[in-house]
Amino acid sequence: MELIDIPTGNDLDSILTYAVRKKVTISKASVKNQRMFEKIIIMEYMCPGIGKIKLTVGVRKSTHEKVQYCITAMTVNEKSIPEDA
Repeated sequence: MELIDIPTGNDLDSILTYAVRKKVTISKASVKNQRMFEKIIIMEYMCPGIGKIKLTVGVRKSTHEKVQYCITAMTVNEKSIPEDA
């Protein structure tokens, strides 16, 4: 995945705006938190200074509204980890 340098001061805004759709799946009825969604969209974004970010978005059954479900750092850039961590 190519690192894209987006001129913004807010990493969360960049993730939500520039993440790329990777996969669309049907939600799992057996998972309580996913019952309200008809589909789950998996997206990724290469965040400068952090690494690869996975954004999971749910599409509501009733309104088809897209709702942020989860944001996960998949890889961490070693340069972003403080020395005393």
